[in-house]
Formats: sequence, C-alpha cells, structure tokens
Amino acid sequence: MKSKWVLGLGAITAITAILLAPQLLTSESFGDAMVGMDPHRHFPDLTVEEDPNYVEDTIGDVKIKAIFHFNKDGHEEIDSFRILNQLGGYDRSETISFQLLGGVGSDKPKLYNVIDNFYAQGSTAASSDYKDFDVDVYLYKRGEDVAFRHFMYLGCDPTNYTITTLHDGDETFSGKTKFVLADTFTFTCTGFHPHCPECLMGETTERESASISTKDLDERPTWQDLFTAKKP
Repeated sequence: MKSKWVLGLGAITAITAILLAPQLLTSESFGDAMVGMDPHRHFPDLTVEEDPNYVEDTIGDVKIKAIFHFNKDGHEEIDSFRILNQLGGYDRSETISFQLLGGVGSDKPKLYNVIDNFYAQGSTAASSDYKDFDVDVYLYKRGEDVAFRHFMYLGCDPTNYTITTLHDGDETFSGKTKFVLADTFTFTCTGFHPHCPECLMGETTERESASISTKDLDERPTWQDLFTAKKP
C-alpha cells in the first residue's frame, strides 16, 4: 500500500534539515512559578547560551515541547519533535487528532513503550496503562520563558506509528546531504483545549492594574504580618 505522503525534493530537503537540527534546550521540568494565572504554560527557564554553531530550523525560531502524561510510566518531556500537524478537532464535529514528527532517538523511551504495548494488545483490549493519556504541546521561541501557544489533548490513544527515511534524491547518496530516520506518531483524543499563555498574562495584568491601586497594595498584609499574627 503506497504511502499517502508524496513529498517533493524541496519539501524533503527542508524537512530533513529541520529534523537533523541540534536540540540545545535545557531539560528542566515545568514548574508552578505562575500559579493562579495559567499553571500549564510556564517554562521556569528556557534561556540558552549563545552558540556560534546554532542554526535556526524554523522561521521565527519556534520550538515544540511535548509532555506526555502516561497512566503507568508517569510523564515524559520530549524536545526533539520538529513537526506538529493538527489533523482535526477545532471543528467540534471532527475527531480530535494530531500528529508529531521528529527524528528517531533515545529521548522518548516511555512513548515507545506505550506505542509498542498498545499495538501488541490491540486498541480494544489495550490496558489502561497504555491508553487514555494526556498530552501538552507547547510552542515557544528559543530563549523565551513563556509559550505563546499551548494545546492540551486529553484522553489520547495512538492510532498510527511509522518510521520513514527522508532523503534528497542523488544528493544524499553522493554525500552532499544526510539521510534522516523520522518517527511519525498519530493520536486521537477525546478532549482538546487550545490556550494562548501570553494573552492570559496580558489579561491578568490588565485586570490586576484596573482593580488594585497602589494604595491598596500598600495596605494589604504582608507575609511577615500574617506570620506574626499566628505566633502565640
């Protein structure tokens, strides 16, 4: 059965370059530094040192961070995905489905384990350990600490997994470019929630500025006052 993907030479060249680009982000976990505003969207520290060998792999230097929340294996953060395709879900009559594509690598062992076990057990008999998991997908600019897009996918199951070797015709075989082995994961989910974290930050700041004056802030009890009041 022929693949549904028909890529031109230019497209293959671009995708190959993207998938082979080095991932230089820190691997720090997400924190609760902005609790009360949007706890799902804050990066504690994604600043990166200047690297003379760094090459932007997307227009605007946009990065993808995917966090999988598995029922058995816990969560796994993956920074190596280079392509995100929203296949359906914005139209409420559609099945919620999305696709992540990146180079094959050792940075996603839990995801591989879930994919393999789900396939071995079958979609109808699969254990709850390997299905109905949640996925957070963040889009952000390299070096910035707040994502500008956040997609929450809830109750997800894998529906397809393929490995594709991408290449540029004769150029790859002659050594001018490189082959790339690419993972393609497709998921269907029962819930989908898009967010704009930067928008939420702006709205929250405006509401606080409008409702709380400087005088009010000065008169509110400090943490020292509260601590003192509780002392015997």
